[in-house]
Amino acid sequence: MSPAQKFNRAVRTALLLTGCGLLGACDAGGFPGWRKLAALGMGPRQETAVAAHGGRIYVLGGFTATLAIVNRVEAYDPAADEWVETPSLPIAMHHANAGVVDGRIYVVGALIGAGFAAIGDAYVYDPGANATHLHAPGYRAGRWRHGGDWNEDLRRWRFSTKPIGG
Repeated sequence: MSPAQKFNRAVRTALLLTGCGLLGACDAGGFPGWRKLAALGMGPRQETAVAAHGGRIYVLGGFTATLAIVNRVEAYDPAADEWVETPSLPIAMHHANAGVVDGRIYVVGALIGAGFAAIGDAYVYDPGANATHLHAPGYRAGRWRHGGDWNEDLRRWRFSTKPIGG
């Protein structure tokens, strides 16, 4: 098999597996070692950001099956095999970049709208009750906070390990 054929086969396999996961279109029993889990609670989505925090997997934003761009965020609990809705992103976005640092979920840059306009905005969310805070107005535990334009504002952010109210 040529390198091009191997690549095409890998892409087809990845698309098939993605379709199975997002749409529930195939039986995971056909793939040794894989087990079908609960589907996304609010329906299929693609072009999402994904982050793991506190034993949960968060799926952020993306396109729905009808190509609507959403701000919804859901968290999957593997122990219970269930999805729960969490606070939505401040704006609808897709192709977002997400990561977790010091117990906070960050979204840094994304695309918005059907025209795929790039934004450099940064957002932070702390799902914990005993959250540490960002020295910025309006930041509270359990809510998304706009951090401004990542390229311009990052150098002004100051982190603290002091608990809110402490």
